[in-house]
Amino acid sequence: MRWAADEDLGPLSLDIRIRSRSRGGRRLPVVRVRGAEGTHRVELPRLPAGRYVLEVLARGPRGAEGWAIEPFEVASQSRVGRVKLDRDWGENGAAIDGTVSVVAAEGAVHALRVHAVDRHGRVLARREIADPGAEARFSLPTRPWMPGYLGIEAALVADGDEIAYGYAPDPYTIPQRKHDQWTFTLWGRLYTSEFDDLVEDFLAASGVTSRIETSHSPWWYMTRAGMNYTPYCSSGLYRMPDTGRQEPTVDAQGVLARAHGCWNDEPSVSDQLRGYLDDERDYRDRGVFAYSMGDERAVFGSCLHPSCWKLYQDWLKDEYGGIEALNRSWGTRFASFAEIQPQVDETNLHWLAEEQKRSLLLSAANNEHAARGLTHGSTAWTEASRSYPRYIDRRSFQYWNFARYARRFGEAARRIDPHAKWGVEGVDVHLDADIDVIVRNTGWWMPYGQHGGGTNEVIRSIAPRSYRHGNFVGQSFFWESVLRGGNAVGSNRRKSSPMGSARC
Repeated sequence: MRWAADEDLGPLSLDIRIRSRSRGGRRLPVVRVRGAEGTHRVELPRLPAGRYVLEVLARGPRGAEGWAIEPFEVASQSRVGRVKLDRDWGENGAAIDGTVSVVAAEGAVHALRVHAVDRHGRVLARREIADPGAEARFSLPTRPWMPGYLGIEAALVADGDEIAYGYAPDPYTIPQRKHDQWTFTLWGRLYTSEFDDLVEDFLAASGVTSRIETSHSPWWYMTRAGMNYTPYCSSGLYRMPDTGRQEPTVDAQGVLARAHGCWNDEPSVSDQLRGYLDDERDYRDRGVFAYSMGDERAVFGSCLHPSCWKLYQDWLKDEYGGIEALNRSWGTRFASFAEIQPQVDETNLHWLAEEQKRSLLLSAANNEHAARGLTHGSTAWTEASRSYPRYIDRRSFQYWNFARYARRFGEAARRIDPHAKWGVEGVDVHLDADIDVIVRNTGWWMPYGQHGGGTNEVIRSIAPRSYRHGNFVGQSFFWESVLRGGNAVGSNRRKSSPMGSARC
């Protein structure tokens, strides 16, 4: 090392560090020198093969006076060739298996060490192979306390010293679902791509445990920070309209509008569900807290597709047992459940203004699906046309139909992830919803809005302890999840403060 200054700066301390992107980096003893200029020679320690940077920082009475770096490389005739994993993920307890190729100098005798290391370089599992030959297989154990993000490192050993390193090109991940922990889910991708590694670490340190709707953010930064995922899945549900009462509507063919078709039309439904969840396999391998069926989606629905209507008729039969009981409830004279056809009357429209009622009924009269069994030839209302038991049964079926579809979504999720939980988030749910049937057919529910707290109170009363629920902080507060017995909370990355309302 050589230094020079315009004047004597007093005693200087030369802090010397060897930096490496692999092993071998270390800090050398501080060198004390003085004088306006001079040189000093430092003997470098034995280092494993690799690329290094020698960094020297000169400090004096006034603080840092100067610094310099010098790159260098250490070579070895023997080296680690390729580190190849049989698979890049596995459940906790499954072994990490793979192969390591070794390029040895002629006549050299080496041993091989294979390590599972965490993000800080700490060795969490090790396998020693006395005589690896040109290629060696390895198997490393995993333990419940290990993080979800591991590097696989191979070290070539000569005379007890590690002389060369090689690494698997991709990390090994252990899915961390954290179903037994309090969960704070943050919604939305980050818009700081050049600092994603730092920001994700900051979010994890701030208490975020799961990420949702991350779009194109690379998974490895989030996994390395210790977070898991709540994938924002395609699901075939429909978004509720922004205004007016939240009612399912059908298109000109009588099929559920704003969705991907009828929820009961086979075999297309099974094919769609399989496709929706197959798209999430990459997240599944990294650790999924819950598979979200979407935000702001309706939690009830039905349509006039023949498959859906037949299911409704069967549901009525199961509910009433016989047609006579249904006729007594509805005030009708059906000879069989098969005679029950779609009906549009004031019962279905009682919350609308008169002008809206007329418009809807006239539209229905021109729709061959809705026109069957139409009870009004005009827009004049009669008390006899109202059948509230019929309306209540239809609405109850719609909640049951949603729950049935949600259960089938969950069955598709568990085909790729046997530990899967699933449900909806960001739903403005009123207390007239069939909360019980929805809870029994999902494993996760994050309502929001002014009724979210009341919904969570009911969920707390009826759900098993394994059920995951809480408020999605939109028009509500973080503490409502705690006071209502929630074990999870969600927040939007732009609009919400986790400790206050979305309007902060």
